[in-house]
Amino acid sequence: MDGKCLVPTTEPPVTVTEMPVTSITCNFDGGHFCSWRVEATKLKWQIRRYAYLQGDDVAPKEGIITSPVTMSTWSGKFCFSFWYYMDVEGENSLKVTAEHTVYWWMGAEFVSFWSREGNTGYRWRHVYVHVRSSKVNPRVTLCFGVFALY
Repeated sequence: MDGKCLVPTTEPPVTVTEMPVTSITCNFDGGHFCSWRVEATKLKWQIRRYAYLQGDDVAPKEGIITSPVTMSTWSGKFCFSFWYYMDVEGENSLKVTAEHTVYWWMGAEFVSFWSREGNTGYRWRHVYVHVRSSKVNPRVTLCFGVFALY
């Protein structure tokens, strides 16, 4: 052969992988928290295509949303993915926790698996949190702390 291709090169097939829809999936498009529960808070949540908290410079505030229990087939080990945006001056924080049983006689407690503090810049950031809980079907929380002037 003289190095010429006799058969035209074909493009490889494109594979699109979508995240599975589960009991904790929520895109906020419907203007609600889906199956997530808002814990008691004095903060006013804004929901558009995302959940939004607005702080003030008066006092620190915290908002928590809690998922339903995760699928038991995950055996407490799963990847939790979400987007966040924290471009504001002040003491701000975001934390992902999940139920975890340290000792069988203590019951489950929420343990932090990921956190960020402060101003992270003028852009949306995508996070993958690998949760490894000893509980078969733990609940997940997102904890928002805000103390800022908008």
